[in-house]
Amino acid sequence: MQRSLLYFSYFGIAAKPARADYAATLSSWLPLSYNLMLTDAALHEYIGIWRFHLYNFLGLNNSARLPSVRQ
Repeated sequence: MQRSLLYFSYFGIAAKPARADYAATLSSWLPLSYNLMLTDAALHEYIGIWRFHLYNFLGLNNSARLPSVRQ
């Protein structure tokens, strides 16, 4: 959610966040693939936010432009 809000604000779109569902880890003595999937999804989002800020710092992001409206 944070990454999508970051990109929407970059392009000047005022998005309103809405929670869809919570994801909770499962407790077990053995490693579970479900917990690995949740960790992978969380890391994907954190790395995406970090990459956005890094690209801005290096000047690699394209300039933000609002999409043109066709008539």
